[in-house]
Amino acid sequence: MYDARDLANLMLDLADERSFSLGNLDLNRLLFFLNGNYLSEFGCDLVDDDFVACADGPKIRNVFNAFSSSGARIVGCRAMRFDPFKEEYFYVQYSFPVAIVDYCAFILIAFCLGGYQSSYTNHERTQTFCQRILEQDNEGVFPQSVIPSAMIASYFNKLKLGVSA
Repeated sequence: MYDARDLANLMLDLADERSFSLGNLDLNRLLFFLNGNYLSEFGCDLVDDDFVACADGPKIRNVFNAFSSSGARIVGCRAMRFDPFKEEYFYVQYSFPVAIVDYCAFILIAFCLGGYQSSYTNHERTQTFCQRILEQDNEGVFPQSVIPSAMIASYFNKLKLGVSA
């Protein structure tokens, strides 16, 4: 599993290479989409952080906070970490296996070109994942609480099978 901020930075770099634009909420949804597909395919989490159920979609607090200065605009910075010993922020140079980078690139393209980005962000036409699970059998997941990996995996397995999630 990888730190969500490192994966966010990778996804932003891959998006820049392909001229895709991502806002903070888009980035959090993309990480959810990435992790959900990875769970469905390989049976384990790719992201080492928890997703929280929010009305506007799933979020990872560390990622959302790292890019909160962007507001609703396109994210143009990269996530940083704080070194308490040096008392300074620094950029992490991520290093992922080529297979992970390729998988992330594939998911990014599917997310941006496959209509997932617009379907998640257009609240007039469709409910977000979190709103749906909170209205159905929520298995103890409530607004602002952690979404269990098993629930995410179940959701993406249903999508893969073409079952209404």
